Amino acid sequence: MGRRRQGEPENGRAAGEASEQIVSESRTDRLRIRAAWMYFVEQMTQNEIADVLGVGRVTIVRMLAEARARNEVKITIESELLEIVRLERALERTFGLQQALVAPLTDPKA
Repeated sequence: MGRRRQGEPENGRAAGEASEQIVSESRTDRLRIRAAWMYFVEQMTQNEIADVLGVGRVTIVRMLAEARARNEVKITIESELLEIVRLERALERTFGLQQALVAPLTDPKA
């Protein structure tokens, strides 16, 4: 019987729990996460990802959409202009505009 490391349960599972979880992921789940990583982190095109993973571009589009729907991908935009862009997009949707431009105040007290 081998020695147990301090803090490791007797069944020896503590050290391997993380790797077991990764192994238990299905092939589809792993492909989806790889596709999301390549697209959002490595900034590869959908066609490039499809070639690397050996699937069609439409499959990549679906994988990226599913990753976002599952909250596996979260995109954050940090900018002082965030509210202006949000308002522009709302105006475009509401009034069917091709493009709306909202000018910021130069002085908030104005």
